[in-house]
Amino acid sequence: MTDDLLFPARDMRELRELIKNTELDKTEKTITMGFEIKDSGIGMTSEQIARIFEPFTQAEAGTTRKFGGTGLGLSISKKILEAMGGTITVESTPGVGSKFSFELTFDSIDAKDAEFVEKVMFSELEKPTFEGEILLCEDNDANQQVICEHLARVGLKTVVAENGKIGVDLVRSRMQKGDKQFDLIFMDMHMPVMDGLEATEKILELNTGVPIVAMTANIMSQDRELYNAGGMDDYVGKPFTSQELWRCLMKHFKPITWQKENADSAVDTDNKLRQRLINIFVKNNRGKFGQIKDAISVGDINLAHRLTHTLKSNAGQLNKTLLQQIASEIEDRLKDGENLVTPQQMETFERELNSAILKTKKSPCTSQLLPVTTV
Repeated sequence: MTDDLLFPARDMRELRELIKNTELDKTEKTITMGFEIKDSGIGMTSEQIARIFEPFTQAEAGTTRKFGGTGLGLSISKKILEAMGGTITVESTPGVGSKFSFELTFDSIDAKDAEFVEKVMFSELEKPTFEGEILLCEDNDANQQVICEHLARVGLKTVVAENGKIGVDLVRSRMQKGDKQFDLIFMDMHMPVMDGLEATEKILELNTGVPIVAMTANIMSQDRELYNAGGMDDYVGKPFTSQELWRCLMKHFKPITWQKENADSAVDTDNKLRQRLINIFVKNNRGKFGQIKDAISVGDINLAHRLTHTLKSNAGQLNKTLLQQIASEIEDRLKDGENLVTPQQMETFERELNSAILKTKKSPCTSQLLPVTTV
């Protein structure tokens, strides 16, 4: 899914014409929606449909060269929908096209959300502007760039803390000096020195009343319960679209105005941000494999896990799908302080990282920027 601020408005309109949604059921607290996405492409046979959700599936050998493959997109989409309680189905006719359908049940929105939905539905390029200051606790350089850019676009100032301890110290310092407190805190979960949950606990002990919002890729029901139990007020999933971020902000800020977005200006800003992310990716990851390998060799599995996690995020931002996938696999095999990574996985990891850096340095202008993808 591409952030609409990083996607030409013309293409977004064309995309929306292909997507239909229908209200299927509604209760006092929930609403069930049905979604259909149709295309008029090459279509598929029943045998091809049976394999289409497998990673890197091709409909047939000739299709690969002419149309490209499905990559990881459909496989990931299927997993996400199933985690949200939905099921995706496919109908397709060779030479005619395909239709993908799924149903999802959501919590009903409140009045503020309703106001927001009405604005973005009927004013495609209109965005809210706010006034306030946000504390961002985030250790990833690239994520800091993207999140601060998004917040600046809607008028919000940001102070960055590179780990949870620095965030706690900043909040405590303002309280002790009698300075104006932050209006909102965005809290990453996985940081060195002090993670998001521990930092949240210590900030809550200060009784400042500042809302704390988890900013994480882990937004399944058990994760949300963990954040709620830890005293967090809300969460923003990663990757996020501009509208998802705005919707969260509207719960804590009253919009000063709604402004038309200048499409040309947004594209220029996106290009500059993209180049900054490319520079960060090349600079920060030249020696990353060696750092991860050394951490594993000395038994510091937690450090290796965190370094791999950060690299996975940076790869996702620049659409380095193969590198992101192998980094995700290695991250999973390093969790809980245990090393289950195979030599073959490490070889693939090193090869994909070197390839990604080389290709990015050779043709930086062709790299595609995606939304934030960290945990």
